[in-house]
Amino acid sequence: MLEKLSKNFNKKRAFDPFTLNKIVNKISKILKEAGYVLDLGCGSGRILVPLAERLPNVNFLGLDISSSMLSAAKKYSEKKGLKNIHFVKQDMNDDKWVGAFSEKSFNGIILFQSIHFASNIYRLLDRVSKLLKENGVIIIASTSHKQFFELPYCKAFPGALKLELNRTPDTQNLILLLRTKGFRVVTHQQIEVKINFKNREKIKKWLYSKPFSALTIFKGNSFNKGVEKFLSIVNKTVLVDKFSLIVFRNYSTL
Repeated sequence: MLEKLSKNFNKKRAFDPFTLNKIVNKISKILKEAGYVLDLGCGSGRILVPLAERLPNVNFLGLDISSSMLSAAKKYSEKKGLKNIHFVKQDMNDDKWVGAFSEKSFNGIILFQSIHFASNIYRLLDRVSKLLKENGVIIIASTSHKQFFELPYCKAFPGALKLELNRTPDTQNLILLLRTKGFRVVTHQQIEVKINFKNREKIKKWLYSKPFSALTIFKGNSFNKGVEKFLSIVNKTVLVDKFSLIVFRNYSTL
């Protein structure tokens, strides 16, 4: 699934400059005094690389299971000439990566649209909370269940909606779970991502590139029907993504 998704991912799921700057500004203000930050499921580096560029005095580590995603992230980083970012190929669901670090290793841990790949969300967040230094932050970007119902690709592909709801913990549940581990919400902001297309053929071509991992399960006629449904409910400005950007901090250390 990830290998199929990784091809030209930064183009298929590109943020417009305004939205990207909005996200990077928000996160960089939180991490500006951090020493070491881990991005779990960094993908192609579309958020990690701009952050590392914005915060040259902060060291970043990007972890991802996909070789092709990491290859794209490394090329992106090298193009920017960054020296404060490194990458490692590991599965976030595997205990091996956790063993490479001592407790309280990081000032910040980012899960940017990757938490739905966690096989056990309780176990993952337990690991993450233990790896944070005192006063550390967890930054999660994830689509809520309500937001999924508003996305055109979920409206056009009911099977995709079902998959997203099954694999993605609702943001309210994440807030409640992290509260039991001593964290409180510092900021909670909703982000919308839109792409302006020249015409319907451009939209169709983009959709056939399967820009969402949930679409990689569709083939043949079922996919074609979904494409036609998608085209019938959108205009040239397409709502591509909608998610919550939430920053958590351990209030017991404040």
